[in-house]
Amino acid sequence: MPGTDFDVLVMGGGLAGSLLARQLSRQCPDARVMVVEKRAETDFKVGESTVEIFADYLIRRLGLSTYLYEEHLPKNGLRFFFDDAERKTPLEEMSEIGSTGLPWIPSFQIDRRRFEDDLRERARVSGVTWVHGRVRGIELGADSHRVTIEQSGKTELRTTRWLVDASGRAGLLAKLEGWRLPCPNHAIAGAWGRFEGVLEWDDDRPEPFRSRVRQTSRRLSTNHFCYPGYWIWLIPLRGGVTSVGIVGLPESVPGAWNRPAGFRELLDRHRAVRDLLAPARMLDFGTYPHLAHGTRRFLDARRVALIGEAAAFTDPFYSPGSDFIALENDLTCDLVARDSRSGAVDRARVAAYEDLLQGRVALNLQIYESLYPLLGSFELFRHKWDLDLTAYYDLWLSAYLRDEHLDLERLAAAKQQRPFVQSAVSHFNRRLRLACEDALSNGTYFEGNRGRFLDALATIDFVKDIGGERTESEILRVLLASFRRVRRGLLPETDSAERGEPGLEEFVSGQALAVR
Repeated sequence: MPGTDFDVLVMGGGLAGSLLARQLSRQCPDARVMVVEKRAETDFKVGESTVEIFADYLIRRLGLSTYLYEEHLPKNGLRFFFDDAERKTPLEEMSEIGSTGLPWIPSFQIDRRRFEDDLRERARVSGVTWVHGRVRGIELGADSHRVTIEQSGKTELRTTRWLVDASGRAGLLAKLEGWRLPCPNHAIAGAWGRFEGVLEWDDDRPEPFRSRVRQTSRRLSTNHFCYPGYWIWLIPLRGGVTSVGIVGLPESVPGAWNRPAGFRELLDRHRAVRDLLAPARMLDFGTYPHLAHGTRRFLDARRVALIGEAAAFTDPFYSPGSDFIALENDLTCDLVARDSRSGAVDRARVAAYEDLLQGRVALNLQIYESLYPLLGSFELFRHKWDLDLTAYYDLWLSAYLRDEHLDLERLAAAKQQRPFVQSAVSHFNRRLRLACEDALSNGTYFEGNRGRFLDALATIDFVKDIGGERTESEILRVLLASFRRVRRGLLPETDSAERGEPGLEEFVSGQALAVR
């Protein structure tokens, strides 16, 4: 637009910012885009595990399919292992939830440093102005914004029609406007490092362990070792490097794990992890004492957007962070494109898109409310996995593949349904908490943690229909089937006592999970 230096100025060239720059160059090729990134070279970062929404965004929206397969690793789904109370079970004897073949819908394990460097170069080639500098001042205006940038000891003022904050946890706009929100009820922390020389997962293991996943490579999965109150991840990267990390409630994780030596010592307390890491060397180390945070605002009608961790972050379990980036970037790019065509901000869309993102954060946090106490129990977690996975595929992924997040009518319908979904999740969380308390008190918490295997995708028998025409009744049927399976698992005595199958209203009200 005339009168400004740029149409879009992005503060931050990490994952969210560099992806948005590429998307704008493809969807708004006439837009003048600047990215301001303080680092000349990309650092090692976590967040390597992608899931289906983000993978579809990279392939369908950004055209990166060939690049991802050639330069990174295909992901073999999420995989979970369960240990005994003393953390001494060998890997091949642990109970396991995981796929028996590569999932139908692709996802990837990405090397963040390489990925962001490559995105940066592609952005330059496509005409994006990329500046190595620091943002030293921000003045928000009604029709345009002024940003002061320091570069090589000199400052310059740039004006822009749209201002996008992709500055990560620095949260430049969140701090300026007072938008950052803490999550005191989800006070998780994390520590991680990259390791070189981690052993192969399936070599020299007993045949029953190897054969139960057919020809699948466990190493290619995002592997979770699950314990009461915390979990450990192992994620492979191209070139023989493995990302290893711990996330949990600080009071549940033993040892001084926020220091390199303490981190390695804690990993070695877990036999299966210790065996895999025995010959490995740690290359680097990092921590986050507070992982979860929210935001009062993702989008502002003043032509402002917050994306990535500059906006919100809920939890790395299930790897939802990059899914949020896909949504945020899609919505931001759509608003910019419409503004470019009409010369005005679509305020109705800003409000609808903001509501979608705020609702997704609230529901995402709700999903994790009951997770950490029950995480170390195969018998408890498998029920939560069933419900969470079904909801993700049936509701969120299906809607994204059909671009329903860009349709105001679909967003209005989803907004009306949201309270019912939240209520059902809340009642299931309560039932799961009670089941966890019972298992701890009667000594059955760990009893299913040895020798069991569950095909992680066995209940997703509708996967080939996702992204196609599905009626509301078909979507509801899938969700109710999951509710009923979980209900029978948590209250098995109802199998013989129940009179007919409960409907959605009984799950929403909690009647279908009444404590007897």
